[in-house]
Amino acid sequence: MIALSKNGTTVFPNHTARREKEKELHQLRLRLKAIRVQCFLLEFVYPKRYLSKSLFTPFREYYQQTSRLRDLTVALHRFRKICRKHRLPSNGFQNYLWQHYREEEKHLQRLPIPDIAAFEQQYRNELPTEELTNIVTQQLQQVMEKVLAAHMDPEKSGNLHWQRKQLKKLIYLNQLLPEERSVWDESITTKLEILDEKLGAWHDLQVLLQFIGRFAGQHSRGHTPAWLPRIARAVITEQVRILESLKELTK
Repeated sequence: MIALSKNGTTVFPNHTARREKEKELHQLRLRLKAIRVQCFLLEFVYPKRYLSKSLFTPFREYYQQTSRLRDLTVALHRFRKICRKHRLPSNGFQNYLWQHYREEEKHLQRLPIPDIAAFEQQYRNELPTEELTNIVTQQLQQVMEKVLAAHMDPEKSGNLHWQRKQLKKLIYLNQLLPEERSVWDESITTKLEILDEKLGAWHDLQVLLQFIGRFAGQHSRGHTPAWLPRIARAVITEQVRILESLKELTK
């Protein structure tokens, strides 16, 4: 059966199935991220009883594998988009990405699916509800102090990926608070979410550049495909555009 997308273009069944798999993978990653936040909170409240790294151990390998698949998914998406925008040929690089995607997908299928429901049930009542707001607020304060201190460290302040990870912690923690106890008003929350989205787009392109570098490394000196530098320059151009837009957002 052939379906139609929202804009009326043809969507073949295998493509539709692939999009559904990507959505399922995204939802699974969100649940795993929520568990990781809970692990941090449990260690914060009961430092002698829990260690966040140990609590997350049953999920770590599966989560890392979903991260590899996610990287390949965004690399494919960004690559196709850049090729269309800059009218560049995809040549063999897209096949290279698909080959690695299929390999990583098979690896994920061989891994046992962690029992998320069992973890959630086991630790559901560990965090005292009446103190949760105070606990989350303290955690938020610690992360914000960490970010402020990082501005004195050029290595960290210039590491956009590190900055984004701290930003995501702030967003996830703030979402745990009741709306009336939110640390920021709605306008600041919206601004942080836009900032996270832009830094995420920048990082997606950085991941794509890494795959381009690995692909180039498979060719002997002097035999790198002539079209590859054009694609790399187009990716960097998009990154610069994103960084320029950040200046307006952070004023």
